[in-house]
Amino acid sequence: MNEKDEIFISERVAWQEEQTLGYVYVLDVEKNVYYKLQDIAREIWLEICDKKNSAQICGKIIEKYNLDEDTVKTDVSSFVQNLVLKDLIYIKSFYAK
Repeated sequence: MNEKDEIFISERVAWQEEQTLGYVYVLDVEKNVYYKLQDIAREIWLEICDKKNSAQICGKIIEKYNLDEDTVKTDVSSFVQNLVLKDLIYIKSFYAK
Protein backbone atom coordinates (compact mmCIF):
# COMPACT_ATOMS: atom_id res chain seq x y z
CA MET A 1 0.00 0.00 0.00
CA ASN A 2 1.26 3.42 -0.97
CA GLU A 3 0.75 6.32 1.41
CA LYS A 4 -1.29 8.19 -1.23
CA ASP A 5 -3.60 5.29 -2.10
CA GLU A 6 -7.29 5.97 -1.60
CA ILE A 7 -9.08 3.84 0.98
CA PHE A 8 -12.81 3.11 0.67
CA ILE A 9 -15.39 1.42 2.88
CA SER A 10 -16.84 -1.71 1.28
CA GLU A 11 -20.50 -1.65 0.24
CA ARG A 12 -21.05 -4.75 2.36
CA VAL A 13 -20.33 -2.75 5.52
CA ALA A 14 -22.64 -0.88 7.85
CA TRP A 15 -21.12 0.99 10.76
CA GLN A 16 -22.07 3.24 13.62
CA GLU A 17 -20.16 5.39 16.07
CA GLU A 18 -21.19 5.10 19.71
CA GLN A 19 -19.94 8.35 21.18
CA THR A 20 -20.73 7.80 24.85
CA LEU A 21 -18.35 4.86 25.25
CA GLY A 22 -16.12 5.79 22.32
CA TYR A 23 -16.64 2.71 20.16
CA VAL A 24 -17.25 2.20 16.48
CA TYR A 25 -19.28 -0.86 15.54
CA VAL A 26 -18.60 -2.26 12.08
CA LEU A 27 -20.94 -4.88 10.61
CA ASP A 28 -20.12 -7.08 7.64
CA VAL A 29 -23.69 -7.55 6.44
CA GLU A 30 -22.81 -10.45 4.13
CA LYS A 31 -21.03 -12.53 6.78
CA ASN A 32 -23.17 -11.21 9.64
CA VAL A 33 -20.05 -10.50 11.68
CA TYR A 34 -19.46 -7.34 13.65
CA TYR A 35 -16.34 -5.73 15.04
CA LYS A 36 -16.03 -3.27 17.92
CA LEU A 37 -13.26 -0.75 17.40
CA GLN A 38 -11.89 1.49 20.11
CA ASP A 39 -8.99 3.81 20.78
CA ILE A 40 -6.60 4.17 17.83
CA ALA A 41 -8.41 1.53 15.74
CA ARG A 42 -11.55 3.66 16.09
CA GLU A 43 -9.66 6.75 15.01
CA ILE A 44 -8.19 5.01 11.98
CA TRP A 45 -11.68 3.85 10.94
CA LEU A 46 -13.13 7.35 11.29
CA GLU A 47 -10.26 8.81 9.27
CA ILE A 48 -10.90 6.25 6.53
CA CYS A 49 -14.56 7.30 6.56
CA ASP A 50 -13.41 10.90 6.14
CA LYS A 51 -11.56 9.79 2.97
CA LYS A 52 -8.08 10.23 4.43
CA ASN A 53 -5.15 8.33 2.94
CA SER A 54 -2.57 6.41 4.94
CA ALA A 55 -0.15 9.34 5.16
CA GLN A 56 -2.87 11.62 6.54
CA ILE A 57 -4.02 9.01 9.04
CA CYS A 58 -0.48 8.39 10.28
CA GLY A 59 0.19 12.12 10.57
CA LYS A 60 -2.85 12.66 12.74
CA ILE A 61 -2.02 9.76 15.06
CA ILE A 62 1.62 10.79 15.37
CA GLU A 63 0.61 14.35 16.22
CA LYS A 64 -2.16 13.42 18.64
CA TYR A 65 -0.29 10.73 20.58
CA ASN A 66 3.31 11.84 20.04
CA LEU A 67 4.30 8.36 18.80
CA ASP A 68 7.25 7.15 16.74
CA GLU A 69 6.63 7.63 13.00
CA ASP A 70 7.97 4.22 11.91
CA THR A 71 5.89 2.39 14.51
CA VAL A 72 2.73 4.26 13.55
CA LYS A 73 3.27 3.63 9.82
CA THR A 74 3.81 -0.09 10.46
CA ASP A 75 0.79 -0.39 12.76
CA VAL A 76 -1.57 1.60 10.52
CA SER A 77 -0.48 -0.38 7.47
CA SER A 78 -1.02 -3.66 9.33
CA PHE A 79 -4.47 -2.60 10.55
CA VAL A 80 -5.53 -1.40 7.10
CA GLN A 81 -4.32 -4.63 5.48
CA ASN A 82 -6.30 -6.60 8.07
CA LEU A 83 -9.43 -4.63 7.15
CA VAL A 84 -8.76 -5.39 3.47
CA LEU A 85 -8.38 -9.10 4.19
CA LYS A 86 -11.75 -9.04 5.98
CA ASP A 87 -13.30 -7.28 2.93
CA LEU A 88 -14.34 -4.31 5.08
CA ILE A 89 -12.40 -1.80 2.97
CA TYR A 90 -10.66 -1.70 -0.38
CA ILE A 91 -7.77 0.31 -1.70
CA LYS A 92 -7.54 2.13 -5.01
CA SER A 93 -3.96 2.70 -6.02
CA PHE A 94 -2.85 6.30 -6.40
CA TYR A 95 -0.67 5.20 -9.32
CA ALA A 96 -3.49 3.42 -11.20
CA LYS A 97 -5.15 6.71 -12.18
